[in-house]
Amino acid sequence: MDIAPNHSDSLVAYENNLDLKAYKKCTELLEKRRYEESLHEFIRYVNTELAKKTMVEKNHWVIPHGSLMLDVKITPSGVLEVRAPFLRLPPERRIALLRQICEFNFNVLILSQVLLDGDALTFHFSTPLTLIDPHKIYGALQEICLNGDSYDDAFIEKFGAIPLREKTVENLPEKTVEQAWESW
Repeated sequence: MDIAPNHSDSLVAYENNLDLKAYKKCTELLEKRRYEESLHEFIRYVNTELAKKTMVEKNHWVIPHGSLMLDVKITPSGVLEVRAPFLRLPPERRIALLRQICEFNFNVLILSQVLLDGDALTFHFSTPLTLIDPHKIYGALQEICLNGDSYDDAFIEKFGAIPLREKTVENLPEKTVEQAWESW
């Protein structure tokens, strides 16, 4: 076993803010067809503290995630809508980017889609409240967040797309950076 790599502990500790009690309550409310309350519990399940901080009004949350800002709301007609402004079309190479977004919608995204609104590209997901399911909603939010964070820089670099929101970068402590350089 001389060729096995050495194990090193993770340098950055990741927090798990999932509240399993809220998940249980979410599914119980869903079974009782109390969809609105179930969604509230689902958001508490994902992150209780964030659920309180990000609610801008009843049934409407604005949740920051990396370079995206998720707008999650229940419409008066009983539809859950999630929108996340993504990028703005560049003055040049628009067609190439739109072709890439079309491929992205058909091959990468499953629950959400990227829609063109004026010259802005926006992630969009909607479903009637009667069809919400915690796994489906979690999957849609995860799909939007992961793909938005993964592809924004690539589309900016490759096609000259314009970011809709400035990124907030939080640097690691100097000691952690030094440990990373030593490990690698």
